[in-house]
Amino acid sequence: MSWTSPPGAWGAADPLFLLLIALGFDLYVGGLIRDGWRDMAFRLFEHAAAWFERKLNRPQRSAADRRRRGALALAGGVAAAVLAGLAIAHVARGAPPLWLLELVLLVMLIRVRRPRDR
Repeated sequence: MSWTSPPGAWGAADPLFLLLIALGFDLYVGGLIRDGWRDMAFRLFEHAAAWFERKLNRPQRSAADRRRRGALALAGGVAAAVLAGLAIAHVARGAPPLWLLELVLLVMLIRVRRPRDR
């Protein structure tokens, strides 16, 4: 199996199928699971957002400078997320049983049940 093989080939799980499973799992079982281990990732994102808020929105900066810095921070965050996703997909595609790791990470990072209930 090579990196250029299409998703779902030779035992690798299709990423969209994994996403569908994770969404369904969280929708029906998400309210029953304690969110302590899942909140870890969201606390990390909240701390990062607060840090960027302090660093990027200083009052002495002009609106154009804040906009430019915000765009760079957004591009960096998107690039980091894409690279992390590609790395996880590459590792999971290299060994077919590791699609379970990918599924667990998706379930950890996706929340549907709590916002739906609110």
